[in-house]
Amino acid sequence: MHFVTDTRPGEPDVLSGLEHETLRVISMDGVLLVEIKPDLPWTHERLAGLPLRDLAGEMLDDGADAYLGNKWVGSTEV
Repeated sequence: MHFVTDTRPGEPDVLSGLEHETLRVISMDGVLLVEIKPDLPWTHERLAGLPLRDLAGEMLDDGADAYLGNKWVGSTEV
């Protein structure tokens, strides 16, 4: 399971200005599953490549949203 954070041509980059913010992964029920402070700036590739199942386990089965700081930047729901 991975996050989808990419943007289409002409859409603003949702990561712009948030590259150094703490990542919070929150279940669809509002439960904080994972919190990660970046050692390198976040990119779409880094977020999409996170081993979510290893980090949050079965709690991801119903989906989760990703936030950098307080801004939504992606979801496991496609």
